[in-house]
Amino acid sequence: MKKKINSAAIISKLGEMALGRGSDALRLAFMDPETAELSVGSLDLSMLSEIKRNANGSVEIKLLNRLDALELLSKLVSEGGSQSAAEDFFRALSGAAGAKSERMSALED
Repeated sequence: MKKKINSAAIISKLGEMALGRGSDALRLAFMDPETAELSVGSLDLSMLSEIKRNANGSVEIKLLNRLDALELLSKLVSEGGSQSAAEDFFRALSGAAGAKSERMSALED
């Protein structure tokens, strides 16, 4: 079943990426592999681009460029040029923040 992608979904995902936290990526880097497999679903990895563990024990983490994501969001909203595009953006951003808040609440329980 194909998932339909609309502009609100794209804007929402970009909002998550632009406003995400990198701390869970750091947490993942220092977990042992067995623990990581079990808890990866509960981590906010929206900012994570790449993670490497080298043979000598060093860890390399690459995060998304927050400014690039914000610039792209701005461009998407301004290209729409309409009030509805801005409303879609803020509705999607609000929805993403609400979903993130619910996930955080569930983790705390």
